[in-house]
Amino acid sequence: MPKIPTPLKDIEIKNMKPKEKVYKKSDGKGLYIFIQPNGRKYFALEYKSPLDQKIKRVNLGDYPKLSLKKS
Repeated sequence: MPKIPTPLKDIEIKNMKPKEKVYKKSDGKGLYIFIQPNGRKYFALEYKSPLDQKIKRVNLGDYPKLSLKKS
């Protein structure tokens, strides 16, 4: 049975520090936050293409311009 990730919170994303390599944290159902070594954070959706069965990624926007906070 797959592990269900806990939804990310805005404070968690603010506190994520860059590492030597790009890493990602899941919010569930294909939504990820990517953290690059230069400190850039961005949201992306990852899915498996039904045509070629490869993982595809759609960038949604940079954090904090796009955030999890409700207005």
